[in-house]
Amino acid sequence: MRMKKLIFLSVVMILVMYVQNDPHGSVEQSPAQSSNPEPMKGFDQMTKKDVATHLYNEYHENLYRGAYESLKNRIHDDGYTPTSVTGAYPGMFIRDASIQIMAFVEFGDLINARKILDYIISHCQKAGADRAPHIIFQEVGEKGKPVSYPVEMMNQPDQNYMFVTAWLNYCETSNDDGFCGNTYPFVEKWAEYYLSDEYLNDPMKKTMLSQSKDKSGNYYLIRNKEFEHSREGRYWDCYDLITNCFAGESLSRLSKTAETLGKKDAAQRFKEKADMISQGINHFLITTYAGTPIYGEMLVMDGRYFQGFSWVNLAPIAANWKVANDEIMRNTFIAYYRTSMFDWDQFQMMSTDTVPESNVIRKDVIGKGLAWEMLFCMKTRSYRRLILLLDFLETYNRKPDNIYGESFWYDNYKAGKPTMSDPGNQEHASWYLYAISKIRKEIKN
Repeated sequence: MRMKKLIFLSVVMILVMYVQNDPHGSVEQSPAQSSNPEPMKGFDQMTKKDVATHLYNEYHENLYRGAYESLKNRIHDDGYTPTSVTGAYPGMFIRDASIQIMAFVEFGDLINARKILDYIISHCQKAGADRAPHIIFQEVGEKGKPVSYPVEMMNQPDQNYMFVTAWLNYCETSNDDGFCGNTYPFVEKWAEYYLSDEYLNDPMKKTMLSQSKDKSGNYYLIRNKEFEHSREGRYWDCYDLITNCFAGESLSRLSKTAETLGKKDAAQRFKEKADMISQGINHFLITTYAGTPIYGEMLVMDGRYFQGFSWVNLAPIAANWKVANDEIMRNTFIAYYRTSMFDWDQFQMMSTDTVPESNVIRKDVIGKGLAWEMLFCMKTRSYRRLILLLDFLETYNRKPDNIYGESFWYDNYKAGKPTMSDPGNQEHASWYLYAISKIRKEIKN
């Protein structure tokens, strides 16, 4: 019991003083049912050296290398890179491949990052895709050569801007000026697609503004008509945080690239749209918990906030959204901790998604959410919590070893069944590799 109390205190110590007033005119999340101890100053006395002891032990060295090797070994000679090595998901998902590119850039494998980029751009050009497709399928002929360029075009702008982010990460790191200059027109076209009135200046904006205290301002959000969510296992028509964080951040960066390439009109347009989206996030996707502003998960199509917590609330961390408010981000984590944690033996873990007012907490941990939490802990120097998350992986990220899971299921663990779903899943393994690569660099600084 004492151990559980210490673990809980280690996560709440990151909370800063609550802001008493809500300046955004937004809906308040329901308070948690559990008791909320005050943060203890100085409780986390762990250091980078303590983190390194865990991060560089035999298990984590093997997992880090194993995750990379699993991702690298699935890349075909032409660059086609399937999402799943278990067969759980057929095809090459643009979202997942984009995160693998980001992870490989961070890891230092620019050759394979470029190889995947080349394949996506070439395949989608031949398929005539004017925005990011959901899935690329590889059809082969009798001699093993591609015979067509099939794509599944589910309409998901979040993956579109994840691809733009991946391209930017590669180009800003590699100094591969020829490739980046030649492929810029393709990326510009995809970046422009969702800046039309159908998505960015949606009629829903009038509804949102009518409910707001502040009638002035240039507030825009990108609508995701088929947002792929773990929540309820379905697609949502909504204005979600992750789509808009990735869009806002990537457009801001793309404007600088366009300026460098002499595309002044595009540079100005992307900057203006990025600013509008950032204002939209700060105006419409901030709600409150216990009187404190937090980043909300999504705004559904009748203008209401969805009252819950999930990995989506952590989007500013995933997108590395530069204009995120650090205090609001900390508030978001502490609200998530207070409403949506469950006991897994000696650990307390963040649930994949919950609705606090339902008093039901889903007992599983999504792989990318765990990776984003580790990034946040590193950023906020919450080293004790980071060590606990590393220890969780060392204890339960097993069978198979040296590969990262899509999700970790508590009920399966208690029943003696495999704990991990889809081991080696491209999206989640890539987020793990991305996060640990960044953390390893920070530890050495």
